[in-house]
Amino acid sequence: MQFEQETIGDVLVVRVREKQITSHEAPEMKTQLLGFLVGDRGKILLDLTAVENMDSTGLGSLLFGIRQAEQHEKDLRFSGIRSKVKFLIHVAHLEGVIDSVETVEDGLKDFQEEDGA
Repeated sequence: MQFEQETIGDVLVVRVREKQITSHEAPEMKTQLLGFLVGDRGKILLDLTAVENMDSTGLGSLLFGIRQAEQHEKDLRFSGIRSKVKFLIHVAHLEGVIDSVETVEDGLKDFQEEDGA
């Protein structure tokens, strides 16, 4: 899988550069997420704008990331989730579990507002 990483302020922004996350990509997605979560950044924003399709295994990799973030006391959020993936999240009744915003800029703003609160 291909990722681009950029640190903006105190947030690690990780852009997933794959069109799909399915059973073929999910194991590597989990490995990469774990690597980001054991790093020194407490706030991670995973940008899924390029991801057009995801299956249940891909969705499972996101849930794995959320669980690992909680265990490592990190804040993992998502941006750019497209309509097909949103539908999968809806069907799985996970809207309340997967914290998502439309754009990276929105995610960064949310992190900043939380810090100021």
